[in-house]
Amino acid sequence: MRDASDRAARLQLAANAAKHRRDPNVLDLHKLTVAEARRAAAEFAALWAAAPRTARTLKVIVGAGHHSEAGPRLKAAVSAHLVRLGWRVEPGGNGWFYLRP
Repeated sequence: MRDASDRAARLQLAANAAKHRRDPNVLDLHKLTVAEARRAAAEFAALWAAAPRTARTLKVIVGAGHHSEAGPRLKAAVSAHLVRLGWRVEPGGNGWFYLRP
């Protein structure tokens, strides 16, 4: 079952990336579960940090939680997970934040 969930999450990430013209400095986690978003953010951030880039920050879009019955959950869960992995999270706006190595 996890393989199907992983494939679905990767398809959603690709659709989200297309909305941002595949900007390598933007990660859009809309419509992912908390577990999928944490995993995707950790993987993407590691690849982003290893790649040559011009931006010093990665914009992580999590959404404001308007479509979630429980309200916004991704921002707190994903940012806390990335901090535990050694990343610096900086304030952004409603539904997004910046990430620095």
